[in-house]
Amino acid sequence: MAETNKFTSVFIASDFLATSQKEQDSNLRWLRDLFKRPISVGGGVETLIASSRWNEDFSFDRGAFFSASGLDVDLEETQVFFESTKISDRSVEVVKKAFPPRSLIVGYELSSGTREIISRAGLIYIDVWLHPVRFLDDLLLAFDSNSPELRERIASFEFPEEMNYVYADRIRVQMYRGKPSIRNDLKPKSALYIGQTLKDKAIASANGMLTLLQYKSEFERAALTHNHLYYSRHPFVKAGDEKSLSFARGFKNVSLTNHPTYMLLASDEIDSVLSISSSVVTEAKYFGKASYYLYRPPVRVYDQDGYSSILHNYLFSGFWRFVFSGGDRPDAREISFIDGRNKLRDMLSWYWGFRQIDRLESLYNNVSTLLTRKG
Repeated sequence: MAETNKFTSVFIASDFLATSQKEQDSNLRWLRDLFKRPISVGGGVETLIASSRWNEDFSFDRGAFFSASGLDVDLEETQVFFESTKISDRSVEVVKKAFPPRSLIVGYELSSGTREIISRAGLIYIDVWLHPVRFLDDLLLAFDSNSPELRERIASFEFPEEMNYVYADRIRVQMYRGKPSIRNDLKPKSALYIGQTLKDKAIASANGMLTLLQYKSEFERAALTHNHLYYSRHPFVKAGDEKSLSFARGFKNVSLTNHPTYMLLASDEIDSVLSISSSVVTEAKYFGKASYYLYRPPVRVYDQDGYSSILHNYLFSGFWRFVFSGGDRPDAREISFIDGRNKLRDMLSWYWGFRQIDRLESLYNNVSTLLTRKG
C-alpha cells in the first residue's frame, strides 16, 4: 500500500548558493515549465519556485548567507566555490528560514557545497544534472537525493547502460561507412585532451577556476606515452586560454584539432581521453577508450553511489507519484513520449556535437545557415 507523501511543499530551485541570481532565473523558467505541473499533480503537493521573480514570498538572502560566515563573495559571478566546512550554523539558519520544515528541494545542478548545506538544514533534496552522455536520440538527466528512500525509487527508472554502448558502436561505424562521414587524418596510438570553458561549476575549486596549468605533469605524461596528443579546444572559448595553449604547444607531438568530438571518439587512432572534468571523458568509456579525469566529474553515473540516468520519465506525473509515495510503479506508457526523439534537445536547443553525427540535424543546421546568409 502506498504511504502518504511526507512533504508539505516542493521548491523547484537552481543552485541558490553557488550560482548568480541571473543564471538561476535563466534556468528556473524552463525548469518551472517542465517540472511544476507533473510534480504538483503526481505529488499532490504545493509546488513553488525558489526565486522572488516567480514567488514573491521567497525571501532567501544569498548575501546574508555568506556574510553570516564572514565570507566575501561576488554575487554577480556566474558560479562561485565555497567549502561547506567554512559555513557557520548562522548561515545554515538563513537557509532554514527560507524553506519551511518538510520542504523538498528539487534543484538543478546543485554544487556539492550546496547539497551539504541543504542536508545540514535538515531538508531533503533531489538534485538534477544534465547527464554526461549526450549522443543518444535525446538528452538524459541525472538524478540523486539525500533521501535513501527517494533515491531508491528514482533508481528504479534507470536508463540501461548498455544502450550507451550500442549507440557508440553505431557512431563508430557511421564515421567510416555512413553519412556524414569525416576524413580521418589522425595518427595511430594517440591521446585526446578535451578543453573546457573558462568559468563553470565543473571546474570551480578552492584554488579558483581550474585550467590545464594545474595539471602540467599529467598532460606531459600523456604526451610522453602516446605517439601524438590532440588538444581539442572548447568551441565557446575564443580567448583567455592563451597560457594553456602556449604550454601545450611546447610539446613537439601536441597539436590542436578542430575535428568534431564524436569523430575523435569514434576513431581507432585515439586510444585514451583526458580532461579536467569534461563530460566527454565519461562518453569516451562507451567508445572503448581509456578515460581519465584530472579533477573529478561533476556527477558520476552507472556507479554504486552515482546518479541515476533518467530519460523523460520525470516529465510525467506518474513518475513523481511513485517517487513521493511508492505503491505501484507506473506503466511505461504513462511515463514516456509517443516518439521520444530529440524532445529535450529541441526544447532547450542543446545540440553541441550531436549535429555532426545526426543527418537531419546536420541538414537543418546547414539549411538554416544558408538561409541566414541569403537573408
